[in-house]
Amino acid sequence: MQRPLRQCLAGLLTLVVVLGACEQASDEPAEPVDSVDVGKKLYRDHGCALCHGEGGLGDGRVARSLDPPPRDFSKSDQFALGHTVDAVAEAIRTGAGGRGAMPGYGHLSETDRRALAVFIVSLAEAPHE
Repeated sequence: MQRPLRQCLAGLLTLVVVLGACEQASDEPAEPVDSVDVGKKLYRDHGCALCHGEGGLGDGRVARSLDPPPRDFSKSDQFALGHTVDAVAEAIRTGAGGRGAMPGYGHLSETDRRALAVFIVSLAEAPHE
């Protein structure tokens, strides 16, 4: 009776290890669910909406006075460095460069930049009217 129990436990242990390895193989780490909410607050607190607009459509209060115009986050094909959380977080850190373009926000913590990036990426996934 001991042997079938050991085989069953060994099989379960193997399954847990394999499933754990599969979870770690994803391209991008899963973000906490509240990252979008944290990012949305950071977006408002740091004035992103002034240029990019509340919904990220590039239609903020000062958008018309900027050259180049602010990025429309609803269009994932307009992301210069790519439409991933990592790429957007890096763009937030370094800025867009150029005349009138977005400055870098390297003073934000990496956690805050990632949360902000998660929110921005979510804008391209959300339906817009």
